Amino acid sequence: TQTLLEVASLSDWSSTMYGAMDITSPGQSPARNANAQYALYFVGFVILGGFLLINLFVGVLCDHINLQRGVVFLTDGQRRWIALQKTLSIIRPRLLCAAPRS
Repeated sequence: TQTLLEVASLSDWSSTMYGAMDITSPGQSPARNANAQYALYFVGFVILGGFLLINLFVGVLCDHINLQRGVVFLTDGQRRWIALQKTLSIIRPRLLCAAPRS
């Protein structure tokens, strides 16, 4: 998992990819580009991980901006009006039922 974290953070991920590409059978010494298909895994992981990370960052940023947009740019009178509207939406008038006549 530490290797995938290193690749996802783009911290010298290419040396990890080249090391994986040099892997051979157990008991044999590494050979340059012995398994070049491993590069597809790393490149795919970087591309998908990068998109996921960028989308997550942009989503959190947009959500934070949307939360702040409604409050930051209001005057005190507007804030009091919104608070009053919220209070009035919570409070409901009591329904008075007529007493039975019999």
